[in-house]
Amino acid sequence: MAIIEHCHKVGLTGAESFLPSTDPETVKSIRRKVEAYNMLVVLNTRLPKEEGDVSSFHAAVAACKEAGAQRAASAGRQTFAGRAIEGRRSI
Repeated sequence: MAIIEHCHKVGLTGAESFLPSTDPETVKSIRRKVEAYNMLVVLNTRLPKEEGDVSSFHAAVAACKEAGAQRAASAGRQTFAGRAIEGRRSI
């Protein structure tokens, strides 16, 4: 993801973006970058609009977590909390 590369390049330790795909190779690629740069990442995904969308929503949240996201969010709502990284603080 370009946003992760950009944030790392300018010295930021975190990023927020949309999950581009639940494709396993894409998810693994994001995870490798997040871990290599020791970054905090929040990935956004869409909330389900209809009952039939719930399973794909759950799959997207699982993919966000697998990609190394500390939170999966949508419209300001956190859907899970991930691991904490020591020494980080909010500003």
